[in-house]
Amino acid sequence: GGVIVNDESTCDVDPQRFILLSTGYCRTTKTFLALILGVPIVSIEWLTACEQSGTFLPPTGYLVRIPGRSSREPSQSGKYLMQEWTLGVEGNASFVKSWSTICRAAGATVIDGGITTLHTGRILVQKLPSASSRMSRLASEKGVVVITVDWLIDLIICPFNIMIYLG
Repeated sequence: GGVIVNDESTCDVDPQRFILLSTGYCRTTKTFLALILGVPIVSIEWLTACEQSGTFLPPTGYLVRIPGRSSREPSQSGKYLMQEWTLGVEGNASFVKSWSTICRAAGATVIDGGITTLHTGRILVQKLPSASSRMSRLASEKGVVVITVDWLIDLIICPFNIMIYLG
């Protein structure tokens, strides 16, 4: 039998011993953690097939399609995706909690307190602030790079397909 894991902050998982059951691709903390940690994301049909066969079946034939990803196979590179990043997360409490967990799972050092406590590195935001906002001013003064959730999601889904402007 299996055990349902409800605590999303559990990032130390063996991808060979976990799966994520899903009705399809959705932008949730559990989905992004699974993508980062290399945990297979399988359709509910996998559970039905296992029940009918009386054994755990390989998840390969039941993997959920992830838009933007060429393969349904789980990637093993996500745990190191943000290694050596120092990052703050700016937003409401739920956003900060979820994305701090995701970024830590990807190897980032997450600094609590958002832009006000960050001295260098990156700040993750839900959407780009206006050029005249306090956030933009502080980021510019501190040399902090502002990244959006959509940019980070693209990086998680397809880590080798991001174009970066360097100058």
